[in-house]
Amino acid sequence: MRPGLGQHTQLKQELKINPRLYQAMDLLYMPLLDLQQHLKQELLNNPFLDMIEPDDGILAIGSGGSYALSAARALVDNTQLEASEIVKRAMHIAGEICIYTNTNISILETT
Repeated sequence: MRPGLGQHTQLKQELKINPRLYQAMDLLYMPLLDLQQHLKQELLNNPFLDMIEPDDGILAIGSGGSYALSAARALVDNTQLEASEIVKRAMHIAGEICIYTNTNISILETT
């Protein structure tokens, strides 16, 4: 049986793996410690990339990052909470304020 026009078009639209896709796939499968080292090396080798170093030791990124950062700074200045509790509360506050952030939070603590 001869393939129809839709099937023929679908066969032509196969994913072509190019060098950039291979590089992205390598990064996805890289162990976390290797990935951190790779990123540090990229930052050192590329003068157009810059590492963000916060003045107060608090860093936030993403759509709700400014809300979480504000909440974390207020909690650090006005409470004696542990870092993990500050993260939880700041993310919860950001989730309540930002329409692009929710309160379903997962936190991974490293030692």
